[in-house]
Amino acid sequence: MILTKKNIKSINPEEIIYNKISERKLHELLLIVPTNRKVRKLKQEIVSQSPNQSAGELFVDTIGTFSSNIFFHLNPKGKILSESVSTVLMGQCFNEVELKYFAPYKKEIPYGTIEIVKNVIGEYKKHGITPALLRKEAEKLSGTEKEKASDIAAIYEHNLKNYDDISAYDTGDVYRYINSIEYGLFLKSFRECYGEINTIIIDGFDEFTTPEIDIINSLSDCVDNNLFLRFDYYENNPALFSHLDKCYNKFIANGFKTIVNKEQVNRDGINLILKEKLFNNSQNEIIVKNKPFTVISAVSREEEIELIAKEIKKIILSEEIEPHKICVVFNLISHYSAVIRDVFETYGIPFNLT
Repeated sequence: MILTKKNIKSINPEEIIYNKISERKLHELLLIVPTNRKVRKLKQEIVSQSPNQSAGELFVDTIGTFSSNIFFHLNPKGKILSESVSTVLMGQCFNEVELKYFAPYKKEIPYGTIEIVKNVIGEYKKHGITPALLRKEAEKLSGTEKEKASDIAAIYEHNLKNYDDISAYDTGDVYRYINSIEYGLFLKSFRECYGEINTIIIDGFDEFTTPEIDIINSLSDCVDNNLFLRFDYYENNPALFSHLDKCYNKFIANGFKTIVNKEQVNRDGINLILKEKLFNNSQNEIIVKNKPFTVISAVSREEEIELIAKEIKKIILSEEIEPHKICVVFNLISHYSAVIRDVFETYGIPFNLT
């Protein structure tokens, strides 16, 4: 599906990109993707499709790099700390805050503990969870769990102060800053950094944090709602998509709506049928014209992986399919990883487990 605040019924994102390339108007288009690797790949693809393989001014960002561009435009003296320096600062917090749960570590904090707490607080920042909210949640707990949550809230709060004292930031701090400034200043900075951008396409994301949704909401306003988010979601199959319900509902609450992806309509129906029926217990079978699916049952995870390994071996040997062209997808890989390693190695199947 496509999410947008623009009052239209359908759109083809690929067509928008193609038209910008052919009309030499890429300076009017901002593409936002999830990773720097995707940024590099997309830039290469666009350059290869451009006349004379010259794309001119090209804007492809992640939400993180976009936010950093706006942030450093407004705060040229600000700095992002390295992992090693941020770990040192986190260690100082343990020594400067009165703690209960972590009190035994007061004089000699294990490096692993510092790293874990640092990473947890980093995720809290990215998701917009404040020390105050953490303390509120801690009140619902008891015993050592309450003490641990309260300690992390205190360390988190002190860490924010230490960062502010030296004008240092991480990704979560940048998001927090971007969402705290007035829209007029955000718009002015956007125009100064991104010139004549009038269309934004966001693609390739699995999920968004609340601060990221807030940034996307502001971005939509900057281009008169000419922002289109390709979001792989289908609300009538909770077995496959329920983990995205909150994310989807937050977009809807911000005024976004779903419109038809014309590019998807032109494809065969396999993607839609998978969205509707995969893992959906209300559907007894999946039938795709000319593309049959075989359902195989196993009595245990070990047998399931063995059956998969045999099928892969058959495909490699009889159909001469190269191993790197075969993908096995699991709902929860952690439940299977140990078995996969043992069985695939036994069957001589090379694999990349991610």
